[in-house]
Amino acid sequence: MNPKHAAVPSVSDESTKRVWQILEATTDCVLVLNKDWNFTFLNSKAVAMIAQGQDLIGRSVWEVFPDALGTPFETHYRQAFQDKLPVSFEEFYPGLGILFEIHANPSGDDLVVFFRDVTEQ
Repeated sequence: MNPKHAAVPSVSDESTKRVWQILEATTDCVLVLNKDWNFTFLNSKAVAMIAQGQDLIGRSVWEVFPDALGTPFETHYRQAFQDKLPVSFEEFYPGLGILFEIHANPSGDDLVVFFRDVTEQ
């Protein structure tokens, strides 16, 4: 994992360390967006799939992926935040040439997004 791109917490608390290890161990890509739509966490699988060599932490998802505005990505993410309910969907993102399976789950003031490439399926 490249710590320049993934949000590696300074781990002083065992439960925080354990959660971080679980998010790194999952087969899914995981990212977290705050209420301002800024990336606050990406696991190493998410970095490898979507970062394209950029440091995304602190940047707006809409700035990094402007082609997602006005698409089901934006609609579903906003719906999850507004309704405080999880959403699941599949959507193709032309900028990366990937069909994503996405599960977006609100958590407090954040949106936790689990996703994977299902293009071949």
